[in-house]
Amino acid sequence: MQHEADEWPTPGVMVYGGPNRKIPPFIAGTRHALLKELYESHYPHQSAQAHGGMASMAVAMLVDDPSQQWNPGYGESNIVSSALLFMACFLSEIETAGGYAHHSRLAELWTYLRDIDDEAKDLWQLRYEELSRSVQGV
Repeated sequence: MQHEADEWPTPGVMVYGGPNRKIPPFIAGTRHALLKELYESHYPHQSAQAHGGMASMAVAMLVDDPSQQWNPGYGESNIVSSALLFMACFLSEIETAGGYAHHSRLAELWTYLRDIDDEAKDLWQLRYEELSRSVQGV
């Protein structure tokens, strides 16, 4: 049986810790503020979609009935890019905090995200460009 401390942290534990198990948040300082903002603005919706909650039904309706969409096609692509951005931020933080070697596919993902998403451009400039350099040792 694997010990709790050896388990991969969930995004919620990374941001809020596990008060019932006396586990502190995984990160602190400006990284904590940034990831908390990302978590609160993205994760509840993506989690609801993944678990088939109300948001998932709303997205299914949006996708299945283009006549109801203000901008056909935008919703679908926004869902995907939002999920990828959330994942890229957390994987970048884990890569850095864990001292892992820089993964070229994560850098490639950031390149694509910056090309298609203004929020990704802003986050890259505010935090992840610097992290990428520190991991690479540049």
